[in-house]
Amino acid sequence: MSDKKIAIITGASSGIGLAASTTFLASDWNVFGVDLSPAPESLMSNTTNFSFLKVDITQSDAPSQIVAAAKSAFSSSRIGALLNVAGIMDKHAGVDKLLDADWEKVMAVNLNAPVKLMREVINDMKANGGGSIVNVCSKASVSGAVAGAAYTASKHALFGITKNTAWMYKDEGIRCNAIAPGGGFGDILFSFFEFPL
Repeated sequence: MSDKKIAIITGASSGIGLAASTTFLASDWNVFGVDLSPAPESLMSNTTNFSFLKVDITQSDAPSQIVAAAKSAFSSSRIGALLNVAGIMDKHAGVDKLLDADWEKVMAVNLNAPVKLMREVINDMKANGGGSIVNVCSKASVSGAVAGAAYTASKHALFGITKNTAWMYKDEGIRCNAIAPGGGFGDILFSFFEFPL
């Protein structure tokens, strides 16, 4: 069994997730990348400390599948970090033009999947003396003037869950923090241009 900690990073194929994966690898962590897109060669070339699962994080069995695969890949039970980076943009629609399908898809990716992954790793972190969870919440988590209704609601809710988790597990060595970046180069930014304002 390896005693090196594992960082699970969703959205690992581009943007913030790719940068985070590269940084953790440079810091000698075992990195388990997760994305619906294939992993870039820059990550796959590190066969010692990087492993990858191409999966739809909204599937009901995805959280347990991800954690089990991460432990198996590195023969370790030490999930030291979870970075919930994966996210999708909405169509910049206000509530009057919001389609049920768009609402449900954005909530599934941006809120439900991160919460279920947090739930999946918390017990491992408690058993191993703690860990760190980072949720990418975006500027839309603190403003109503960034995106459409679905994206804004999903990021506000994720920010709330982040604060609750930080408080709930503070005495068990588990930190939970949010970052709220603006736009950056990655799949989510490029997807925005598919939807005319």
